[in-house]
Amino acid sequence: RGTVRDGGLIGIGGELDWEESAEVVNRPPDAFIVIEKGAVLDASGTQVELDIDRQGRTAVASDAGTIVLRSANGLHLDGDLRAFAGGMGAQGGTLGIALGGALYSATGLDADVRAPRVLSLTQHATQATPEPATPTFGQASLAVDQINAGGFDHLSVFGDIRADASVTLSMGQSLRLHALSSTGVGLGLSALAPAGSLLTLSAPYVRLAQAGYPGDDRNGVVSGQPAPVARDAGHTLKVTGSLVDVRDTVNLQSFDHAELSSTGDMRLQKAVVGIGANSRTVLIAPSVLDLTAAQLYGGGDITVGPGVNTSVW
Repeated sequence: RGTVRDGGLIGIGGELDWEESAEVVNRPPDAFIVIEKGAVLDASGTQVELDIDRQGRTAVASDAGTIVLRSANGLHLDGDLRAFAGGMGAQGGTLGIALGGALYSATGLDADVRAPRVLSLTQHATQATPEPATPTFGQASLAVDQINAGGFDHLSVFGDIRADASVTLSMGQSLRLHALSSTGVGLGLSALAPAGSLLTLSAPYVRLAQAGYPGDDRNGVVSGQPAPVARDAGHTLKVTGSLVDVRDTVNLQSFDHAELSSTGDMRLQKAVVGIGANSRTVLIAPSVLDLTAAQLYGGGDITVGPGVNTSVW
């Protein structure tokens, strides 16, 4: 008899609290997060042998835990992030990344401080370089290689993702992406991406949504600039899952062709975050938007943009 605990929580800058609330009360610290090469954050599960009634001595594995990294300014992730399952039958952990959300006084503010907060998504990690004495505001990068090497089954992002080229990201359990942009442009290609780039995202469960911080109507208070996004460059988005949820404003303006496909349900859910007073779920793309699912249904005030092809079987 005994207890096999999961990998626990490693939180730098806060916890994973952005997925369900209309307003995320806890803003990230006005600071950079730097995990240098050689540093290790490990929230892996474990495996032990326990004496279990009528089964004798049995190996029992635990799920990995959660690593959360939240910064208003920038993320430099050259170290190792690990959350491996403890063994057979257990799940890999959750990686939560949040970038942006700072408020500044506009008086005497250096323009560099308001640089767009952009999470650059790449297929392969770049070679680690010495961190500058003064990190650059707004910069963060995450590579598919890093996620896979760390054993993560779940990825949750609160921020605006821009891929610099074609990228394929597949998670073992869930992929939950929450735009910081007030206009819902959470996914896109950067200006560096070659024309006709392809962003492929898949997981058994996929969520495309928004999250947001409380507004601030004080005079002279500003936040970071919106993250730029490439348009009219022939880019394609393909999202597949067994269950796909769309919530809030999901603006796919970077993609001339967007395909959302579910082998099971696709749920257009009631909005939690909206544009201004318009608290509705809005799914839009500039040209072609294909929705394919075994069952497609909505749960509130739903708007689906132009050029939509739907297939339900």
